[in-house]
Amino acid sequence: MRISCLLNMFAIIFYIAAIGCGKAEDTTCTIEKNGDTTTITCPDGTSATFTEPEYEYCTLTDNGDGTKTIECPDGTSVVVSDGDDAAQVLVRLVEEPPGDNCPGGGTAIETGIDEDDNGLLDEDEVIGTSYVCNGKIGGSGILEGSALIQNSLDVVIMSGYTEITGDLVITAPGLADFDLPALSKVGRNLEISGNDILQNLDGLSSIEEVGGDLRLEANPALVDLQGLSNIEEIGGDLRIEANPALVNLQGLPSLTSIPGYLWINDNDALEHVDAFSGIASVEGLYIEENEALLDVDGLSGVTSVGGYLTIAYNQHLVSLNGLSALTYIGGRLDVNNNHDLESLGLDSLSRVDGTFAIWKNPNLPTCEAENLRDQVLAADGIGGAINIGYNDDSGTCE
Repeated sequence: MRISCLLNMFAIIFYIAAIGCGKAEDTTCTIEKNGDTTTITCPDGTSATFTEPEYEYCTLTDNGDGTKTIECPDGTSVVVSDGDDAAQVLVRLVEEPPGDNCPGGGTAIETGIDEDDNGLLDEDEVIGTSYVCNGKIGGSGILEGSALIQNSLDVVIMSGYTEITGDLVITAPGLADFDLPALSKVGRNLEISGNDILQNLDGLSSIEEVGGDLRLEANPALVDLQGLSNIEEIGGDLRIEANPALVNLQGLPSLTSIPGYLWINDNDALEHVDAFSGIASVEGLYIEENEALLDVDGLSGVTSVGGYLTIAYNQHLVSLNGLSALTYIGGRLDVNNNHDLESLGLDSLSRVDGTFAIWKNPNLPTCEAENLRDQVLAADGIGGAINIGYNDDSGTCE
C-alpha cells in the first residue's frame, strides 16, 4: 500500500472515531482535493479535512448500518464504526526529528478537532499524535527503516508489512491486544516494553527472525510468550525483565541460538526457566531477582557461557541442576544471595576463566561450593580469584 493510502486511512479512522457520517439515502462520501488539502464530505454534511502529498485516493462508503468501509487501490479494505461528535476533524503531517519518538527521525501524524472553525489545526487543538519512524510508509512488503507502535491506529498502519529493516518498538499503554499477521522479520531490535494491560504477544505469531536484540521489559500484565513461538533466530541479546505477571517462558520453542546475553531478571511470578533446551551457548547469562523461581531446568542444553554467569537474589531457587551440561564459563561465576539454594549441580563444569564466587547463600552447604571448586581445579582450572563465604558452614554433603 502506498504512503498516501495509509495516511488517508489513518485520517479517516480518526475522523470516523470522532464524528462519523450520518446515515442517508445516498451513502457514498465524496473526496475532493484542492492543492495539498483534501476534504471528505458525507451526505449529512459532516466533513473531515487534512493535508497530504499527492496520491491515489482510498474511498469511504457509508454502509447505512452504523459502519463505514474504507477501500484502497491495492485492494485493502477495513470496516470501522461511526462516532457521535459533529465537529470537524483535522489531520496534519509534521516532520519528526531524530529523538525519543523516532530514533532515526520520521513523521508525526497530529489529529484534533477544529474547535474554532478556522480550518487550521492549532497547537492547542491537537488531541492525538502517532509516529511513523524512519522509512517509507506502506501497507505491505518491506518497511525500510524503524517503526514505533503506541496505539491501535499505529497497528492498522503497520499491519500489512512482511518485514521491517530497522527496529520495531511496541510501547502502547492502554493497548490490550494487537495483530501484525504478515510480519515475519525484524532487521534489528524488537522491543516490547511499557505495555500496561497487554497480556499476550499473539499478534507477533508470524515472526521468524529478529536481527538484533529481543527485549521484553516492564509489561506488568504479560502472562506468557506463546506469541513468539515461531521465532527461530535472534542476532543479539534476549532480555526478559520486570514482567511481574509472567508465569512461564514456554513461548520460544523454535529458538536455536542466542548469540548475545540472556537476561531473566525481576519477573516476580516466574517459577521455572522452562525454555531454551535447544540453546547450546550464550555470551552471558544473568538470572536475578525472580522472587518465585524454583529451578532453571530449561537450560539443560547449555554447555558454554562466553562471559559472566550470574545467579543472584532468587529467593526460592533450590538447585542449579538445570545447568548440569555446562562445561565452560568465559568470565566470572557469581552465585549469591539465593536464600533457599541447597545444591549446585554443576556436574560438568570444568573451566572458569574469571573469578569463582559462591557467597551469601545461607542454606547452601559450604562443602557444595568447595566440591565444585575442587572439581573445576582438577579439570581445566580457574583463571581468577576464588571467593567462597557466608554460606552454610554447618551443612553436609554426600
